[in-house]
Amino acid sequence: MTAENQADLLVLGEVSSERLGSYQGLISCRVTVETKVVKGATKEVLTVHNLQQTGVDLTENAAAEKALNQVGEK
Repeated sequence: MTAENQADLLVLGEVSSERLGSYQGLISCRVTVETKVVKGATKEVLTVHNLQQTGVDLTENAAAEKALNQVGEK
């Protein structure tokens, strides 16, 4: 965050994905999504939300995409 941010509230987020393993040709991935709402002027963190979801598919990218879509539906 910089001095250029003049919004009342900022919504910040971070997404990560990790491969958990594979079983019988299917790959599982876990996606973690963290969002924060921060006051622009004071940088006070008002709320933090963490969501995790697991997806399974034939490729790591497809498994991560499935997990991310499921997080988005929550």
